[in-house]
Amino acid sequence: MTTVRILKDGIGYKSFECCGHAGYASEGEDIVCASVSAATDLVIDIFESLSVGFDLEIDEEKAYVKCTVKENNSSDAVNGVLDGYCRYLKDVSAAYPENLECILTEV
Repeated sequence: MTTVRILKDGIGYKSFECCGHAGYASEGEDIVCASVSAATDLVIDIFESLSVGFDLEIDEEKAYVKCTVKENNSSDAVNGVLDGYCRYLKDVSAAYPENLECILTEV
């Protein structure tokens, strides 16, 4: 199962973390994994194009990605992108609950 944890406070999103293999199908055929990977890559590409300050940790062998938004970077654009990311992943999780869990934590 892939687990995505998204952390948000009263100002905006702080980070998201994806880990694990979805296990829906074999490598190269797993539509759940492809959905999460594509959405995650898109968020990172958008952050780069908007010059959002963020730290990124990636371990491909462990299927792990963590993106932490740097202080003072919680703009409306960042929050909008991550609102959409969260909604999308929750939709995928609802369709494939055995393969994807999306956890939003508000602190």
